[in-house]
Amino acid sequence: MKVKILRNTLVSGREVCAGGIEQVTEKEARDLIAANKARFLTGEDTKPSVAELQGRFAGRPVALLGGGPSLPTDIDKISHLNPVLIGINHHAHLHGYPCDCIVFFDAPAGTNELAAAAQTAPLVVTPHGNHATHMLDVPYINHGMTAGLGVWLADYMGADSIWLCGMDCYTGQMKHFHSTEINQGFDLAGQVACWERITEHTRAPIKAISGPLVDVFGKARIPAKTVETKKKRPAPRRKKQT
Repeated sequence: MKVKILRNTLVSGREVCAGGIEQVTEKEARDLIAANKARFLTGEDTKPSVAELQGRFAGRPVALLGGGPSLPTDIDKISHLNPVLIGINHHAHLHGYPCDCIVFFDAPAGTNELAAAAQTAPLVVTPHGNHATHMLDVPYINHGMTAGLGVWLADYMGADSIWLCGMDCYTGQMKHFHSTEINQGFDLAGQVACWERITEHTRAPIKAISGPLVDVFGKARIPAKTVETKKKRPAPRRKKQT
């Protein structure tokens, strides 16, 4: 049966976040409800399941947009492929890239930038159901980071290839391509280990355009521009830095 999760908790050894809808056994439902960590669904829980997105972008390239300084350059290199754009958190939104979807794990607070990004994307997939367009109520693999959720979703929606843009893993002197964030403090070895695990669970080939993940996936071979694929994505609406 399905229940609404009220507090971050564990279900069958898997971490689930408040706001989401989860498929659980009858015993798990009783235990979660008794602990005030979940409730039965009501008429308010009417958002569609993420299962409706399965195969949505079958056969199309998908670009995951991180917040590293290589993001604008990486997107430019593959814009002629007209990829589906999945934004990781709010980074791409800060500079006006028109994402087809965004994913995130952190809970948006009030009217912050992450909450604003969630209001602009056509598709929002997150365990925080009050911000999602589609409830994350199917088994998924997050690989311990938001980018991992993006990879899972791209694969779930039928991507024929997954292109990593702006995935610099917080290396280099400049940590982000915008100035509103600080270094998250993630170690490179730990991130590389996560990405190596991701390859074991992903059907579509993952292509690193630049940065340290080239050592994991190899240098991506970008198809040349053709008459049929010359259409480019709109340029981002650059915001002035303050």
